[in-house]
Amino acid sequence: METIQLREAMIEDIPKLENYAIESNTYMIKPMDALTESLHETGKHPILILKGNDLVGFFILQFGIGVSRYTDNPNAVLFKAHSIDLRYQSQGYAKNR
Repeated sequence: METIQLREAMIEDIPKLENYAIESNTYMIKPMDALTESLHETGKHPILILKGNDLVGFFILQFGIGVSRYTDNPNAVLFKAHSIDLRYQSQGYAKNR
C-alpha cells in the first residue's frame, strides 16, 4: 500500500474536497462543508488523508472551547467529521498506520 500522509487542509485543496464522494445521510458532513465551517471557528483543524495526490479521507481535530462541552480536560482533542471517500472504502485506509 502506498504511503499515507496527513496534513491540514488549505484553500488550494477545495477542488479535491468538491470531488469527494460521501454517503449522504443526516450523520455525515461533507468535507467541503466542514472546511467552510472550520474557517469561522478557532480551534478546528481540517485534516486530509492523502495517498499520493489523491484525497482518500478527511477529519477534523478540534481544540479549546468547542471541546469543553464534552470534558473538563484542557488538553483534550475532539476527533470529528471523519470519513473515507466512497471510492476508497474497504481498502484499509481508516486503519492504516
